[in-house]
Amino acid sequence: MAKSDPNMMTSTLMSFVRKHWFDSLKVAMVYFILIYCTAVFDPGEWLYTLISVGLLALWIYFDFCDITRLAMRDVNLVKYDYIKYDRFKGLKTGLIAQIPGLILILLILLTKSTAARYNEWFRLFYFMLYSPAAQLVGAYRDVTSLIYFAPLPVIPLVSAFAYYCGYHEIPIWTRIVYKNREKSKKLR
Repeated sequence: MAKSDPNMMTSTLMSFVRKHWFDSLKVAMVYFILIYCTAVFDPGEWLYTLISVGLLALWIYFDFCDITRLAMRDVNLVKYDYIKYDRFKGLKTGLIAQIPGLILILLILLTKSTAARYNEWFRLFYFMLYSPAAQLVGAYRDVTSLIYFAPLPVIPLVSAFAYYCGYHEIPIWTRIVYKNREKSKKLR
């Protein structure tokens, strides 16, 4: 039985979900700043696609780092019996965080042929939620309807992997960053 302490900062599902949403907003703001900076000239479709790929990597990085950090905090909370270990917590929070996007996709599909005015608003909100992937899936153009579902599994999968790595203290980013440092020490 997990004990409760009113002074202890607990790790709820919604704190994880808020992190997912905040990471999406951070990347959306970077995207809008880059689009604003390139609005003066017409850089071409290739630059927008390149920006989207870079922002998709940034979105995954932000989410991975935040969920890893929260999972590391959960280690102590489980260790001192404040919460119970839930190995699917990362996946659950990633799926819960995708509910607004799923609702927007359904609204886009339902209003596609009837009310164009509402459809444009729903596509705008979809674009704000999934700005890194919106250029890649063509959210601002008329494309096949199933392509809107493409970015939905990204965050749940990243979140599940990040929670596992954070809880079990597997340093993925340090292995990537410091991988060549050992080789360079041998060459000196």
